[in-house]
Amino acid sequence: MRICYILTRSDALGGVQVHVKNFAKKMKSEGHEVNIILGGEGPYYQMLVTEGFSVISLKYLKQKINPFYDLLALIEIIKYVKAINPEILSTHSSKAGVLGRLASYILGIPSLFTAHGWAFTEGVSRFNQYLYSKIETAMAPLSKKIITVSNYDFNLAIERKIVPQDKLIAIHNGMPEISMDLYANVVGKKVKIIMVARFDHQKDHLTLLTSLSEIKHLDWDLDLIGDGPLFDEIKNSASFLGINERINFVGQVEDVVPYLKDSQIFTLISNWEGLPRSIIEAMRSGLPIIATDVAGVKEMVGDEINGYLIPRKDVKTLAKRLESMINNQQVRLEMSKQSLKIFKEEFTLEKTFNKTFDVYMEITNS
Repeated sequence: MRICYILTRSDALGGVQVHVKNFAKKMKSEGHEVNIILGGEGPYYQMLVTEGFSVISLKYLKQKINPFYDLLALIEIIKYVKAINPEILSTHSSKAGVLGRLASYILGIPSLFTAHGWAFTEGVSRFNQYLYSKIETAMAPLSKKIITVSNYDFNLAIERKIVPQDKLIAIHNGMPEISMDLYANVVGKKVKIIMVARFDHQKDHLTLLTSLSEIKHLDWDLDLIGDGPLFDEIKNSASFLGINERINFVGQVEDVVPYLKDSQIFTLISNWEGLPRSIIEAMRSGLPIIATDVAGVKEMVGDEINGYLIPRKDVKTLAKRLESMINNQQVRLEMSKQSLKIFKEEFTLEKTFNKTFDVYMEITNS
């Protein structure tokens, strides 16, 4: 099979980027021809080139809506997709999803769109919910199939009448398994908390820091992995709250596994999500999880099973749950076992890939 993946950004190493890389690697290993198209020549682009993928960088494909640049990006996409002539164009992220589907329609090439969390989900501004729901409704007829990475997003698309149900399928994200020697040791009096998240408006680092400032008397440290436009603002907030000396601002890293291994609690405090890959990585490492109860998070984290679910922006409840988990090694250990169990049963790359490949075959044979 000849497949082309397209995504918007190369300046981030988030869930979409990891997903495409994992799938491209798996497809190549099974003898398929794989090409990747993306915007810019950021760290993700450089990583793909270094690892030997066939990658095309677009000059005009950018995250923000700009009719002039978007038209130029569409022309670029049409040019390169026509040259590759894939059997399937697999589109990812909102902007690439729109332009990629338009290009595939113009060229008569079947396309598949994977929604890694709808841009009109709860937590997004009402204006953006309205705008992006209209855009997705208009784009839906242009692709053969749409994959949502959570049941929540599947149901949201049906509820908003974005796409007919027979064109929609929910397939949870998955990650490659790791060896047991990379599992986290969650017991011990000293507790390291970790959050892997880009510093932007989707994530809610401030609520986490404010909650931690209320439990200064406990023995904890925090690793914050990621970068983004709000990095300096959050760093200043940590200083204002008097907890900056207990926080390690790690920055962006290519491999989070060593950091997860050295941690005892994983947190993901957000304003909105799809099905966060960082939580899958945390479960794979055997970490108990404290996360905001948004979108598909509850499909991974069972409250009081492998972690705690927190209402959006609820500082008091988050502080209470953090204190409880920090103080109770046995709870952490039991939740750790449950995280590993849930990962192995539901969120391995093998399971996700097999279900998605079935969709590829359905599209090419239709």
